Amino acid sequence: MNPLGQTNKESVFSQPEHALEALPPASITPDLHRPPAEPDPAGTAALPEPAAPGHEQGSKETAMTRLPLLATLLGLAGLLPFLASGFASVTHRAAWGMPALIGYGAVVLAFLGAVHWGLALAPQQQGAAKSQELERARLLLGVVPALVGWAALLVPARWAALILLIAGFIGTLVVEAAGHRRLVVPPGYMWLRWILSVAVVAILTTVLVLRLIGASITL
Repeated sequence: MNPLGQTNKESVFSQPEHALEALPPASITPDLHRPPAEPDPAGTAALPEPAAPGHEQGSKETAMTRLPLLATLLGLAGLLPFLASGFASVTHRAAWGMPALIGYGAVVLAFLGAVHWGLALAPQQQGAAKSQELERARLLLGVVPALVGWAALLVPARWAALILLIAGFIGTLVVEAAGHRRLVVPPGYMWLRWILSVAVVAILTTVLVLRLIGASITL
């Protein structure tokens, strides 16, 4: 006699055993031929591959290679007061020529230093590291040109004031060129600085030489 309850009981308890017997051997036995996975103590297996060195820096340099057209035009237009006051200084017809030349030169020197304060205080992009030495150098460079221009305004001798201005423009340009080689000064800004600085130093030197030798331009 086979009661219905006994048959169902045997079927229920025997089903897992039959199911295990039906599975292939590879699915229930470990693979003894596969070498064990080596531990990754540093946890670098899931990390993404780092970007190529200089890729982010190169993209920043490309973005700063060219200045806006307005900045270039305003920079070139800034030579006009140098030309006007310098010309007036050597004609002896305008008493305002030399004070205007020295005063404008001091203002422009202070402006050049302020550019580096702007670079030092600008917010850094995400992931960019700030160098304390670089920030100190930028802040220092931002102060020194203004002090040189201020000293030029206080010197009683006009020729000494012109020498201070010439030294200030040349010194600022030399330091900026060193920063450009270290890729901390934008290339687009640097080429404009070369053009403007050479022109300004030429104007100041011409006025200085003519005043020292006592020559003047007669109109």
